[in-house]
Amino acid sequence: MASPKFLLVNEQAYIRDFIRKMLNNHFPSCMIADASRANKALAFLAMNRFDMVISDQILPDMSVIDFASTTHKQETNKNTSFLAILEKTPEDDEVYDLEEVGISKHLVLPINAKTMINSITGMLEAKGKLPKDFKELPPGVEVSGLAALSFGKGDAGKRKGPEAKGRVTLIFNRVSSEAFVMSSSLKEINCLCSAEDFYPALKDKVHISLYELSGDYVVEMDAFVAGLSLAEPKINAAGIKLQLVLDDMRPDKAGLFSNFISG
Repeated sequence: MASPKFLLVNEQAYIRDFIRKMLNNHFPSCMIADASRANKALAFLAMNRFDMVISDQILPDMSVIDFASTTHKQETNKNTSFLAILEKTPEDDEVYDLEEVGISKHLVLPINAKTMINSITGMLEAKGKLPKDFKELPPGVEVSGLAALSFGKGDAGKRKGPEAKGRVTLIFNRVSSEAFVMSSSLKEINCLCSAEDFYPALKDKVHISLYELSGDYVVEMDAFVAGLSLAEPKINAAGIKLQLVLDDMRPDKAGLFSNFISG
């Protein structure tokens, strides 16, 4: 089966880089082109056939509705799958408009890698275009009895991971990811996340939703990334360590977080 060809369209280079990395991880033989504007993407589409377009809703030069409509008017791409990344959940009539112009599926920000890869896989599979070298989402590493962190390197899925203190959802740069809290103080949280997932860069601002390992919600906080390193001393390490320095918190939030630390 031929390798899938993707076209990424997003004004933000870091979003295109996030998605490119994810596609290369799970579809090793895929071919990827990208564009920051719809008109540049349409020039690519006029000369090439793509299996899937992945586009942001807000583009500098036209709406995603107009972009998708023009894409499917081209003979070479009239059957191209189209995945739109939306700013908010659409109303029923807006969903109809998306479907009318051939937008096969939409996701709503913030997105995470697991949701996106499952959506892309399903869309390719529906058209019989899922490549043989597709790498499925890896099994989780057991952390304090939970199989949730997707390392997926070697036998990582079989070994017992480090002892986690809690879990966080991180929202940054219009994407989200999950991580485990390995240690914390009133000034910072040290997390472990999967290298297979999206993760923030140094100095990125991050919104944190903190949970107990049981799943009970604790508190929401804001922070910035003060440290980032590989979890293991090798280039293909499965995990990423994040040091998150917390912004000033209201007394009520500080009290909830203090209870989490002492618990």
